[in-house]
Amino acid sequence: MQYADESRKGNPRARFNRRNLVVDYEDLAALENVTFHVRNLTEVFAGMIWGKPIPLELPPELRPVLSDALHAVCGHLACHGRRPA
Repeated sequence: MQYADESRKGNPRARFNRRNLVVDYEDLAALENVTFHVRNLTEVFAGMIWGKPIPLELPPELRPVLSDALHAVCGHLACHGRRPA
């Protein structure tokens, strides 16, 4: 992020497309947090598939959001599977 701010100063396009690096950094941190949970869930799913369950503590506030996200992914995969090749 530090390099992005410095390189922005020498980029003429940056004058027309100003970015708030604090917001970008916060978005990146949120994405990193999501990635952490996705990796955990991947391990849990793999354990279920291979018959070696892995305990998972999922914070209650994340459960509805995760449920919505998994349903959206399932819907996308179902639609993708019906598309002609």
